[in-house]
Amino acid sequence: MVDGLVHAAHAVGAELYAGARVERVAGGGVAMADGAWWPGDVTLLALSPVEASALVPDAASLAVEASEARPARANTLDLALSRVPDGANDFAIGIDSLFYISLHSKSAKLAPGPGGVVHVAKYLPVGEAPGTDAVAELERVADLVMPGWRALEVKRQELRGMVVANALPRWDRKRAGVCVKDSPGLFVAGDWVGDEGMIADAAAASAVEAAMAVQGWLKRGASRAA
Repeated sequence: MVDGLVHAAHAVGAELYAGARVERVAGGGVAMADGAWWPGDVTLLALSPVEASALVPDAASLAVEASEARPARANTLDLALSRVPDGANDFAIGIDSLFYISLHSKSAKLAPGPGGVVHVAKYLPVGEAPGTDAVAELERVADLVMPGWRALEVKRQELRGMVVANALPRWDRKRAGVCVKDSPGLFVAGDWVGDEGMIADAAAASAVEAAMAVQGWLKRGASRAA
């Protein structure tokens, strides 16, 4: 997926700079940590609200989004198994605790032959740090739902406190719009932006909306210049 985006960007003439840290976004361009300055008519930030606000400290609206955001976070354990244990359940969700486990390879071709890919997760309350036994908790869930998995493990990935979504939905406030009203020429996209979708769907929908808003901004700028 990433390679496809890179190829698509190059195909339309975009220049990509990997490993280059942005220090600050100001009117008319982007300042890099190495002292370089990249001018531009428009800046689009595909970042979390906290990161976006840090780069544009003068944008009060972004500061509000950063302070109000309550990220959804989770401990996760992905297991690649040589095969699914006999008698294993392929899905379970906790009632008295915020766990779930799913055999993702049942719905998509994620493993060769009889192999299986299992995802185990525990959602964390807002502000709670991952415990020292975070992974052991997830392993015990796997023991309960898929007994016998340990002897079949090939590879694993452990993530503690992973950000699932940068801002939980709120009944008392709308998500940010793609246009940063108090910073003309600045736009944002991400799972915390726009009125459509959740998580990846929201990120994609806001990216499309932001791209259209950028096009409109550039066209209006060209008209004013003419």
